[in-house]
Amino acid sequence: MVEEKYVGTKAFEEFKEHVDSRFNHLDQISKETIDSNYENLNWTIQNMALQFKEEIHKSYMNEICFIIVTSLSIIALILPIVLFTI
Repeated sequence: MVEEKYVGTKAFEEFKEHVDSRFNHLDQISKETIDSNYENLNWTIQNMALQFKEEIHKSYMNEICFIIVTSLSIIALILPIVLFTI
């Protein structure tokens, strides 16, 4: 147990300030770490969303190209049959 004489002394005040500063420093470091992690996660999520949009766009363009080529092939097969049977 702390003696009453020691609580009011300058040594105790210095000790108290030292302990408080350590806790404040830890609190500051934890806040900086949380902010840094938040920024990193936010940046990562934005990049992933952009990559996902690009992949969807590429697959959509591939589907359109496939539909156009398939349609032209079908027309090329049907057109001679229709023209030569008439």
